[in-house]
Amino acid sequence: MSKVIFRAALVLTIIVSTGCVTRKIPVEPGAEKVHAISALTQQGMSCEKVDTFKFEDGHPNNFYQYIKNTTYMLGGTHFQIEDVIKTRKGRPVGAQVTAYHCQSVASSANRG
Repeated sequence: MSKVIFRAALVLTIIVSTGCVTRKIPVEPGAEKVHAISALTQQGMSCEKVDTFKFEDGHPNNFYQYIKNTTYMLGGTHFQIEDVIKTRKGRPVGAQVTAYHCQSVASSANRG
């Protein structure tokens, strides 16, 4: 019985000392280059809207990782959070997001 109590106390100590036990999702290779779109990006690059997606109940620790991975899978290079639709403890966990594919103006002129 004392072993069970010791193990339970050990597990609780680990959880309390390490913080949240939710595992962070990894950012896919290639998705680490996906960034939030800025006014400067929109002015200096040729950007096309790829798609809009929505997720409602993520985890605050995985919010931006999810956005980057999804944007990358859609073929986007940048994203814009249109609306945060849900928060948990003041941190975003759900949003309406627009994905964009942006390239330099010189690159888009060379493709044409």
